[in-house]
Amino acid sequence: MMFRTLCMILIVAGLAFSAEARTKRALIVGVGEYAELPDLRKTTGDANGYSDVFADDLGFEVTRLIDPTRIEFLEALDGFLQSIEPGDEIAFIFSGHGWSDGADNYLALTDAPLESSEFALRRQTVSLSEDVLAELKARRPGLLFAIVDACRDNPFDTGTRSVTRGLSRLEVVPGTLVVYAAGTRQKALDRLGPEDESPYSVFTRSLLPRLRDPANPLLRSVDETRSEVATLAASISHEQRPAIYSDVSLDFCFAGECRLKQMVDQETQDWIEISSVGYTAIDPCTKYARHLEKYPEGKFAAVARANLANPPCASK
Repeated sequence: MMFRTLCMILIVAGLAFSAEARTKRALIVGVGEYAELPDLRKTTGDANGYSDVFADDLGFEVTRLIDPTRIEFLEALDGFLQSIEPGDEIAFIFSGHGWSDGADNYLALTDAPLESSEFALRRQTVSLSEDVLAELKARRPGLLFAIVDACRDNPFDTGTRSVTRGLSRLEVVPGTLVVYAAGTRQKALDRLGPEDESPYSVFTRSLLPRLRDPANPLLRSVDETRSEVATLAASISHEQRPAIYSDVSLDFCFAGECRLKQMVDQETQDWIEISSVGYTAIDPCTKYARHLEKYPEGKFAAVARANLANPPCASK
């Protein structure tokens, strides 16, 4: 009887330990110095900034990679995958060159070639969807939060026109929040001009301060960042609107309990939902028109009117 009781105690203790063992893990990659491609100025600063915030403010175990080769990245990714336990909160962040073949998005590591066929280039870079996101999701994390700041000008010479500038759309995956620093076919800005001395890209400098507060709802932080980046880019006549693919609750925050939960009103909830590029049931112009009809004097009315007044909505 005593043995059975002791076994039950050990089992309960083991279950409690298992629950407590669920941790927060982040793989953060910055690639700025390329062997053949043009170097990037802000990517190392981005990786360092995210590493500090995720480790110091959000309590993540951080694996940071600076200028890895493709093999070094895959080896580090494999080790990171092996460390993940079901239910862990996972973050993956990449800042560097990227490209799209129109169907999938690829990350370029420091040894990516300048000249290559598109066929060969797919095998010399890393598929975001298959090599990274699908493998991470297969470990059954409680949350997968990915930031991809890799939508800069196409740096490759493939001899074809099929390599696009920017990254293509991504299907929404349950329990996952993926944020691109720029929308489909857009270029992500490193800086706002020659006098811009920030150590971070335009997207990163907007997001980092909001991530520092673990009690702030994550989707609120991301949505506010999207609006700020679009405004900053427009100040130098550039179009950059971060893309959000989300199946994460509006109430989620890294602290567990969101301090600002009560401040997310119905209009904000509606706006975040229709602004997600993963929401494809209705075309964007119709979504903005309906939102404006419902909230003609709302806090997002000016943005909705501006979107309707510019392409592609203006042409309709």
